[in-house]
Amino acid sequence: MEDSVDSSLTGPMARIDLNKPRVFSRIFLERFDQNTPRRPYITFTTTPGKLQQYGHMIKASWCNPDLVDAADDYANSSTSFAFGPVRTAATAVERQISDQDLYSFQSNVRGSKSLQCHTNAWKIGLPTEADDDDDTSKFVESLAQAPGRDIGVFPRAQYPGWINYVWKMEVQIEHCDNNDDWQTGCHDEITLRHSSRHLATRRLVSREEANGLIRSFDAARVTMAQLEEAIEATPLDKSEEATANARRLIDVASLDHPNRPLWLMSLANALAARYLDGFAMEDLNQAISITRQAIAAFPPGHPSESQKWRNNTFGNLASHLMYRYERTGAMEDIEETIDMLRESIAVNPRDYPDRPRLLRVLGEALHLRFSRLGAMEDLEEAITVSREAIATAALDNRVRTFALACLEQHLAAYYDRTNDMDALEEAISLTEETMASLPADDLDRSRIYTHLGDHLDKRFLRTGAIEDREQSTECFHCALQCAKGAEFGISAARRLLSRPDVLRRGPQSLEDAKTAIALLEDSFFGGSSAADKKVFLSQASGIASNAAAVALHFGLGPLNGIRVLDACRGILATYTNHLRADISELRKRHPQLADAFETVRRCLDAPSTHTSTYGEPVNSLFVSSSIDQRHFQSRQLRNLTQEIRKKDGFDRFLAKLRDEEFYYAAAAGPIIVLNTSVHGCDALIVEASRIRELHLPNLTYEGIRNRLKDVQTVGTLEWLWDDIVEPILEALGFTDIPSGEWPHVWWVPTGPLTRFPLHAAGYHLESNRAALDRVVSSYGSSLTTIFRTRQRQIYDSKAKIDGSVVVISMKETPRLNPLIYTDDEVGAVRAICTSAPLNLSVISPQPYLEETVSALKTCGIFHFAGHGQADIDPLQSCLCLEDWEDRPLTVAGLIETDLSSTLPFLAYLSACGTGKNAEDNSADESLHLTNMFQLAGFRHAIGTLWEVDDYLSVNMARIVYESLGANGLSDASVSMALHQAIRTLRKEWLCEEIKEVWNRDVIISGTKESKAPLWVPYVHFGV
Repeated sequence: MEDSVDSSLTGPMARIDLNKPRVFSRIFLERFDQNTPRRPYITFTTTPGKLQQYGHMIKASWCNPDLVDAADDYANSSTSFAFGPVRTAATAVERQISDQDLYSFQSNVRGSKSLQCHTNAWKIGLPTEADDDDDTSKFVESLAQAPGRDIGVFPRAQYPGWINYVWKMEVQIEHCDNNDDWQTGCHDEITLRHSSRHLATRRLVSREEANGLIRSFDAARVTMAQLEEAIEATPLDKSEEATANARRLIDVASLDHPNRPLWLMSLANALAARYLDGFAMEDLNQAISITRQAIAAFPPGHPSESQKWRNNTFGNLASHLMYRYERTGAMEDIEETIDMLRESIAVNPRDYPDRPRLLRVLGEALHLRFSRLGAMEDLEEAITVSREAIATAALDNRVRTFALACLEQHLAAYYDRTNDMDALEEAISLTEETMASLPADDLDRSRIYTHLGDHLDKRFLRTGAIEDREQSTECFHCALQCAKGAEFGISAARRLLSRPDVLRRGPQSLEDAKTAIALLEDSFFGGSSAADKKVFLSQASGIASNAAAVALHFGLGPLNGIRVLDACRGILATYTNHLRADISELRKRHPQLADAFETVRRCLDAPSTHTSTYGEPVNSLFVSSSIDQRHFQSRQLRNLTQEIRKKDGFDRFLAKLRDEEFYYAAAAGPIIVLNTSVHGCDALIVEASRIRELHLPNLTYEGIRNRLKDVQTVGTLEWLWDDIVEPILEALGFTDIPSGEWPHVWWVPTGPLTRFPLHAAGYHLESNRAALDRVVSSYGSSLTTIFRTRQRQIYDSKAKIDGSVVVISMKETPRLNPLIYTDDEVGAVRAICTSAPLNLSVISPQPYLEETVSALKTCGIFHFAGHGQADIDPLQSCLCLEDWEDRPLTVAGLIETDLSSTLPFLAYLSACGTGKNAEDNSADESLHLTNMFQLAGFRHAIGTLWEVDDYLSVNMARIVYESLGANGLSDASVSMALHQAIRTLRKEWLCEEIKEVWNRDVIISGTKESKAPLWVPYVHFGV
């Protein structure tokens, strides 16, 4: 039978921090009678540390509590539940758990064959009162202060004939206030016990709920023999069905079953392989946890055979830990790997069969530590142990092949450090030998081809031999063509399409670009967390722009360039928008398909409470985890989408934009997609009736990169005008200050150009040679985002009555400098919004995460004045509220927030760097706060590209809201309001510049003598 947990935890035994909300559960029918050894149905581990606030711990059980033998007449017979410590392997030898170890919290004295739900809730962290002065209450309270320990919930049955059947158990931790009243979950619940800190209730389970539990049980009712046969038939199968079978087999097998460790290994290896496909960290953490359990589960008998498999499992654990180290950089993982392998090698004889593999893996770990710390002795030892692995492995052994592949990597690194040409030549020779030993259909050929290409590039840079460069390009081509998944295919595609000589390959370059795009689209796993998606998409950085450049170079036209860029950029936002698509029409015509789609998106769009990429569950082998469900539902989404598209009128359901939809997106003004590639830079101009290409000959990818360090200077504004903005506006016919209605353009930059203020480009100290004097500018992350936003229902300010404007001022923020003028800014916003003609209600929630998110769900306008943090990890960029150190309002959190049903209108983020993504590899995903507020559901968002001036922000906000009051809350009014505000503050800046010129008696120019233009970083995202 399968277990079930939410995304916050990955096992029925999980680490619980009483300060953090958590919920996890287990579904498995178990029978407990008088003779059943005391064992927990569900277990959890508390973490040490004093409780910082009051909390609930809730334990709910779905059970037939008192199925009684009719012939039994014991007056004191009962079934019950109790807390108790979980014995470790070391203490289990001393004695089994007895009733004296347990703390009973619920006893059922009346027999029933009905399925019932019992709920017990405790308030932890409150002063002790008289009615709570019992052993169980003291035990529960001690969980908040005691060091971390393993706790179990034990079902019991007393006297012959009484059986406690448990179907499901759930543990939940949540925050509460000391003054919170106890509330039962359902109107039909019966209160069994009610004290100041403990509430116990019971209710009959509804027929629908009972049928759901029974279906879950019946679906998994397969014999152990059937499961074992399925596992052994496909030992490396990583499908959802295979992993579910493995979990069930492990669950139904006895703890001392001789094959249990091997089944654990099989499950762990399948999860690790699945991690390499989709980069879902939960898969890898489970693989590590289950591998540890496999090591601990080897039976004491047959020491030689047991030791063989233990050592094999040590090698697997080492590989999994290295994957996690490469993902998280946690040194404890690599140190544990090295220590574990050295110990395993030392305790085994030199002729031990698995010694070559352990040596090879040790070499990999030492290489990783060398790359981090730079200690040459680590690299030298890696080379030594790899040579020994090759020398001692059989010639036809795959371990030898892998050892060759590792040694060539170590030698290439040695060349990088020492410039020793002999090391590089040997690396190339070994890589060629490795390739020759692999079968034509071997999955590792893609990886080895990539290694060989890298080595040949090094030799080309050293010798200038053209044949090395050409052969290297061919290696990357072969690596892409034979790739079976994302792990090596994406890397090969990125290398190949970024090569300067790729355009000389003619039509083959186009085919390579198509292959890369298809691989990128097919490999994306939407069921993973935002952090996992970012890792995957970062691997693909640059592929879209380079593929589009290849298409443009070979004359496929700007429309094809647009298609490539729109398919392979902003993937995370597009996927999220698809999950949140309006299915009202589908529900009218095909309600069953709509229900199925709703089920899928509830799973895939559910908020994730997984907050750390490091650490693993204590015991995750039983659980049919949330990540299993997400893998399954991700595949279901594809199948369901295809089924929906077969219905009349739904052939375009969640499909890519059609050509006419590109034109529709530009109905309100031109959209300029700026493609930046090592192969050239182009503007793809989308208008309501055509799409055209404008090559930008003076703009280079290297030139953009070189400008990043000066992005905030006046000189950069002039460079942007000369090389990008003026040629585009000239081509569009925007050559002067408009005499009537202002034209509106949308900028969609790519790559490093996403950090630049295109809207502020120009020579502001000279006449009207500036974008601000020609057009109103907005930004978009992709054409699809602009189109989908335009499709949403338009905001109706009259429908918003209570809390239509939410304003937050963070004048004082913990551990950050005070902001003197935020209260003035928010005061100005409040005064304008509450006055005619806007006449909107304004509220200011407590500046904490929970209260702010709650307010976002009902507001039409959100205005934040305070600190913003642009983190090196863009998912952790945040608005700094009162509790920002513990519970920040982050990009990652906004990705998981769906506000689209309430149609919020404007998010104004008056904070530093809310439109900034400091990480190069995720630039094309626009992972910054401004864009994420729009993704969450806001039609418009105003943010900043970098740090802003506290005092100037007051005037910027005042002018924007005054303009909104004068022109109304419409799509056009927001961008125009910001445009007018920036022009007004630019005028003040120009006046100051002119005064300084008079005082200095120097010529006005864009030199360092010009004062920083503080009005520049404000940007608008929206339609």
